[in-house]
Amino acid sequence: MNSFEKPYDENKKNYDKSVGEVSDFFMNHLKDGLFDKREEYFDDGEKERVERLKERLTELLEKATKRIGYKVDGEKLINDAYRHILDLKNSGELPENNLLENFCAEIEERLEKAV
Repeated sequence: MNSFEKPYDENKKNYDKSVGEVSDFFMNHLKDGLFDKREEYFDDGEKERVERLKERLTELLEKATKRIGYKVDGEKLINDAYRHILDLKNSGELPENNLLENFCAEIEERLEKAV
């Protein structure tokens, strides 16, 4: 084995897959921003939509737990998904738009507070 190669780790592969799923979920809902911590709403329709998004995020975290085989730290998984989005943006793999820029600014602010 080459010293630069890492041994295959099924848990890491499954964790990375879950990070990708959660980051895709966030990317599909850029207009909602960082909805998982939101407590103020413009109207009941927005509140219902955000509640559905929170439920879907919970389902994704449960799916990750099932895939990996042990309880996943949801906050860590979400933060890793945010970092994944920032990495994609910084590498130029994501198209530039205002929603993405605003979302990434919110992500960076939240990650700084998490440290």
